[in-house]
Amino acid sequence: MEMKDKIYSAAKIMFYERGYGKTTYKQLGEAVNANSALIAYYYGSKGKLAVLIYNEYMNRIKNIVREQFQLNQLDYDVLAATAVEIRIHGNLMLGNRNLNQFYAEIMSENILIKEDAVNEGYFQELVEVCKLDMPPYKYKLLNYGDFGFRQAIGLAHQMGKIDCSYKEFNDASIETLLLLLRQVDRVDEILTFSNEFQKKMPRLLVKKAFEITYK
Repeated sequence: MEMKDKIYSAAKIMFYERGYGKTTYKQLGEAVNANSALIAYYYGSKGKLAVLIYNEYMNRIKNIVREQFQLNQLDYDVLAATAVEIRIHGNLMLGNRNLNQFYAEIMSENILIKEDAVNEGYFQELVEVCKLDMPPYKYKLLNYGDFGFRQAIGLAHQMGKIDCSYKEFNDASIETLLLLLRQVDRVDEILTFSNEFQKKMPRLLVKKAFEITYK
């Protein structure tokens, strides 16, 4: 388990500093003084390592948002919180080239889909919160549709094919998710709330190895 943890820690540092694409199995093995085959033994693939690191980063954002709801003595609203999380993630990428590169690479290489890591449980929770009566195949279609939309517009935005600010980009991502969940009547409310809530939060920074901290 010590070696497994060493590999994970090394991957967090190297993916952050070099990016996902330029980090090789050989380099990861050399970083922990071990055979690179141990990466596949413990984690299955470099992609699975990237998924774990990405999920840890996103869960940290989710926990921070939940803490802020509690500090502001607000009832936790999953849809509103999700919108805040989208804004935070977008703003963190805007201010951090390393994070932006890592996220762009795992999205452009379809790592989350290849590794069966698109978060279906998260989307199913949203479906249940919205009290939508639909078969599993349908919420999976919506889930992958939302994921594909964000993946496509993220790449297009980075390539300069969509001329808009990050706020407008985040607004579009939130609005699309709400429309998929049939929450048309809450779009304006949640867009306004999440924008104001996020602006009032303490500033967040992403440091070495994807560590999120308060400034």
